[in-house]
Amino acid sequence: ILNNNYQKVDDLVESLTTTKCVRRNVLAYFDEPQLKDSCSMCSNCISYDIVTAIPMKLNENYASNEEINTLSDKTIDVDKEELHMILLKAIGIDKHISKKDFVKILKGTLHRLSAQWKFKLYSYGLLADGTEEEIDETLNKLISDYFVEVTPERELRITKKGIHFINK
Repeated sequence: ILNNNYQKVDDLVESLTTTKCVRRNVLAYFDEPQLKDSCSMCSNCISYDIVTAIPMKLNENYASNEEINTLSDKTIDVDKEELHMILLKAIGIDKHISKKDFVKILKGTLHRLSAQWKFKLYSYGLLADGTEEEIDETLNKLISDYFVEVTPERELRITKKGIHFINK
């Protein structure tokens, strides 16, 4: 009898944790009649309705890795180029730079215990004479103008708009 009770509890837990209609599963557990496939009230039915009602929107400005890799042969002339162009090229050339480290990489002031690969980046120390405030302000402007985006991993990623601006 004890094992049978455990099985009933397991069955009830399973019916409550389903990804299908919870009400339908609970009614089936108690051998009650079901009138329809979904109740349109439980969390599973509602979340499905909400998710299907949200239109998918693609980021038309997202640059693929292949598009970004076309920038790998670019060079940066600190003496002749504007700051926004230097930052765009640095992001496009070096890739995978975290937003929090970007200014320190450009200024060449990373903590000595930082990951060694960061010291070998093309843009490391490129703007040693620049001010952190000016670099940070320009970076934020590039982000707000959609030339650069911050990924969920908090890395800077150049966009199609940024690539087009470099190549024009």
